[in-house]
Amino acid sequence: MLRVPILPEDLATIQRDRYYHPQPHIMMRMHTLALHHGGLSAEQIAPLLDRDPRTIRTCLKTYRDGGLSAVYEYNKYKHECELDAFSELIESDFEKHPPQSINEASDRIEKLTGIKRSPTQISAFLKKKGFKCLKTGSIPSKADPVAQKEFLENTIEPIIAEAQAGECDLYYVDAAHFVLGAFLGYLWSKFRVFIRTPSGRKRYNIIGAYNAITGAMATVTNTTYINSASVLELLGKLRQLHPGRPIKVILDNASYQRNFLVQCHAAILDIELIFLPSYSPNLNLIERYWKFVKKKCLYNRFHGNFESFCAAIDDCLKNGNEKYEDELKTLMTLNFQSFENVQFLPV
Repeated sequence: MLRVPILPEDLATIQRDRYYHPQPHIMMRMHTLALHHGGLSAEQIAPLLDRDPRTIRTCLKTYRDGGLSAVYEYNKYKHECELDAFSELIESDFEKHPPQSINEASDRIEKLTGIKRSPTQISAFLKKKGFKCLKTGSIPSKADPVAQKEFLENTIEPIIAEAQAGECDLYYVDAAHFVLGAFLGYLWSKFRVFIRTPSGRKRYNIIGAYNAITGAMATVTNTTYINSASVLELLGKLRQLHPGRPIKVILDNASYQRNFLVQCHAAILDIELIFLPSYSPNLNLIERYWKFVKKKCLYNRFHGNFESFCAAIDDCLKNGNEKYEDELKTLMTLNFQSFENVQFLPV
């Protein structure tokens, strides 16, 4: 019968780690040593710990030959994956042409390597290699990443610094058009849920100005069209909110926002208009806010009539900063995505 003496200086560590070590397999080994020190054999310890006697003897021999430090070593057998030999080939192919599903990945790996594996095994292999199932992003095809970077560094960042120092009030302006209907999203549910869709195509139009520092919103709404008159009204509201203060407004190149009438009115109100480079929605902070509004009050919500639809949007705009303060702090940071070093799908 195998007997292994336990060193007195190891007993305190063994007694502690058999109950408090963070790794279960180490706790099990410490239990083995403690029980063996108490006079039990491997055959007696095995049923108590629900282990094979050979496993118990291996633990005792490991302690006998290498001491407590050897017992702590994790020597769990790891099955070698045949796909590992083709890692470089698979990663190179998938980085150039990412698969849309695990089933597609499995088929392509089989064609590349001749090895067929289940979707579960393929998923585990890809995760091990750093692949994740990520939603694709979009960027206007005519966007100029270099021009965007220059504008961000030379124009937006200095203005943000001025606003943070209290030297001016900075707003981001854009319009949103909410069409009455079902806004579908994802839900954690045991069964697929259906959202009733109201009839009609009524639109609730909003042109908003989002304060980059305070998060306050100024809006002009209608159910017809957003045009230059809407912009003039919005600029007037901003001036009323900040009498005598320098106001800077960042907005896109929509014709109704940069025509002669709007620019003249802005000059009269002493409001500086700063136009983004063409095709640069990623540099307009308010774009994030519109998506957030849809998520909070429209996605997976049924509004039986146009009035309740508009009321839900108005309530989110009015009370959103208070209701969703923590979420908006994370979302509406003054960090902007650039597209200089991103991977594009092949044409």
